[in-house]
Amino acid sequence: MPIKSFFDEKPFVTAGLVIFWLACTQAYLLPKAFDVTDGLDFRLIWLAGRLWGEGLDPYSQSFALAYASEFGPGPVSHFWVYPPYWYPISMLLALFPFKTALAIWNLVNLAGLAIGATVVAVNAINRNPWRQLEFACAVFGLLCLVQATPISIAIGQTSIIFFVGLCLFWWGYRKSHLVLLTVGITLLVLKPHFALPFIAICFFSPRYFLCLVMSGGFICLIIVGYIVFLSNDLLFGTFFDNLSQYYSLGAAASLPFNILGFTNILDALGLEIPIFVSFTIGVIFVVSIAYLESDLDLRCMAGLVSLLFFQGLHTYDLIIAFALLVSISSRNRLILWSSVPVYFVFFRPGNLAHVTGGFGTDQIFPGTFIASLASALFFLIFTYAVLVRYHTKQKRIIPVLDN
Repeated sequence: MPIKSFFDEKPFVTAGLVIFWLACTQAYLLPKAFDVTDGLDFRLIWLAGRLWGEGLDPYSQSFALAYASEFGPGPVSHFWVYPPYWYPISMLLALFPFKTALAIWNLVNLAGLAIGATVVAVNAINRNPWRQLEFACAVFGLLCLVQATPISIAIGQTSIIFFVGLCLFWWGYRKSHLVLLTVGITLLVLKPHFALPFIAICFFSPRYFLCLVMSGGFICLIIVGYIVFLSNDLLFGTFFDNLSQYYSLGAAASLPFNILGFTNILDALGLEIPIFVSFTIGVIFVVSIAYLESDLDLRCMAGLVSLLFFQGLHTYDLIIAFALLVSISSRNRLILWSSVPVYFVFFRPGNLAHVTGGFGTDQIFPGTFIASLASALFFLIFTYAVLVRYHTKQKRIIPVLDN
């Protein structure tokens, strides 16, 4: 009996399998999600909100003094580098004690996984709510097992928020849905260099460009609130100073051998470039692909390839890579299937690093180098496939013009 027929004819068996799958995956993830003893990186978000609430500047030395008082000595890279328009999120979370706020943040992340899984299911299956629910549960379980997921949740990172943002953006881009596009790009802009590739592809259509205008307008309103209620100084100068310091002070987390992709591979070859040059190359790559290729899924995939290879991610950010599942119903199945070996690496890079040995197991983020090789392979496969498609289309057009 074909698999599809089996699932159609045995709905209760299918539901039982889905429930069993969810139970197993939640047994793995939930103990980590409800552990509020760490939250290392969430400390920054919460503390910035507390300082803003007290009328202090989190971009100043006040942050270091408050950090030491609240948490004791921390990593060298622990100072506030997020943009000023984070203040509504940070201040809201800072209304609660740290551990309570961390528990809320973890629940938000779990909800983010569920939203992302739902977006994938709605894009994969048409007009069948029951099948969509089953598929969403299956994808949710899969996302829970991605190695980056519990790490991101345990340290209180923002990666799952950006995963949701990319899923919504990709869905909106496929459906030309302005609200989804705007919400997606607004979430991505919370970490501006993550949004750069997707901002670039929006310039290729007036309709998609409108979502940038709407998102920019919303952020401007937040900044106006910042000026009115918190400070007459936008503090973008000190924000950029802190950002530059993060990449130049030599903190381990910001060194090339701990950053995913292009800079990591160059470092292995004994070469080095400023991270901002890598960001720029990534944007140029996306613009080039968007110029050659009108297919919406391929444009979004170009943004994802750029994000993974050029935009300075860490291995705990690899949950973002699984936004590719939004395009699972794409006509470009050959490109999707060709990326499967890469995604085996993205699924558990730390485990692969320990099993294979010699792949940076002594780094802060084990698996960075092997994941960098995978992202390089993804970049090469995708670029080759797009160029072949473009060349094939050109060969079809030229004879028509000759006739």
